[in-house]
Amino acid sequence: QLLEITQGLAYLHANDVVHGDIRGNNILIDDSWHARLADFGLANFANETLRTVSSVMHAGSTRWMAPELLSPEREGLERFARTKASDIYALGCTTLEIYTGNVPFSDVLDEGAVMLQVLHDLRPERPPEVSPDRWSLIKDCWGKNRAERKTAEQVLERMEDMDFGESMEANSDAG
Repeated sequence: QLLEITQGLAYLHANDVVHGDIRGNNILIDDSWHARLADFGLANFANETLRTVSSVMHAGSTRWMAPELLSPEREGLERFARTKASDIYALGCTTLEIYTGNVPFSDVLDEGAVMLQVLHDLRPERPPEVSPDRWSLIKDCWGKNRAERKTAEQVLERMEDMDFGESMEANSDAG
């Protein structure tokens, strides 16, 4: 399913659409067991993603938000803007969520504490069920510098090279 999620995100980004709220709760599985991105309530065309800073906490979830969404000024931005790069950050969080079955920062109860960890460039530790090469991909999605994050197409290519689709099917058959 991770491969299908990333294929969907790559499709959106190729059409200049920013989803804005990639996370496990916004991924549906159809009758044929295919992953489908859902909840496009925060989606925008890439050139229309500007919002006020006050909208940060009213839409989306802190645990999947990139640093530049949590504190635009601190990250050198004039205003809050959901972007393709913030979707990629959320994809990394969602990948971790799918592997572990837990939300990102599941050991941190307070949303404010999660914000502080993200803003101080702290991320969850690699869980034992995530191989080092897959962890490297997740970390690439979490890059602090949004300009250096992979594109959805680059993440998709890397997943295909790593046989993400087959390994996730094997994992779902085991459970």
